[in-house]
Amino acid sequence: MKFVFNVEAVPKGRPRFFRGHAVTPASTRKFEALIASLVASQFRSLPSYNAMRVEIKFFILKPKSSKRTHPTVRPDVDNLSKSLLDACNGLLWHDDGQVCTLVASKEYVLAKENVRIELTVDEL
Repeated sequence: MKFVFNVEAVPKGRPRFFRGHAVTPASTRKFEALIASLVASQFRSLPSYNAMRVEIKFFILKPKSSKRTHPTVRPDVDNLSKSLLDACNGLLWHDDGQVCTLVASKEYVLAKENVRIELTVDEL
């Protein structure tokens, strides 16, 4: 299965603790809800319980200050992946612990209209 989301990726934010409860940042919650709604609109089957292989390509806007082809700046590709994988829980798979193979990359684009996320999911 392949999905293309024409949205700007949001890295998984660190939870804040208030009176013993962990609270996920609002930006992360909004992003995960958006991705979940996009997946639900494109995928109408029950979530899989099998092992999964996932490939994610994040196309993000290149920082203006960098002259490098591959700037080594935030957001971290692992935090971007966490928020996307969590958003797909209960939709594509029962739990993201089923992901046995993960290939993730971030690529830089020059125009905001080219910002997107490409997600490819296969059962192993």
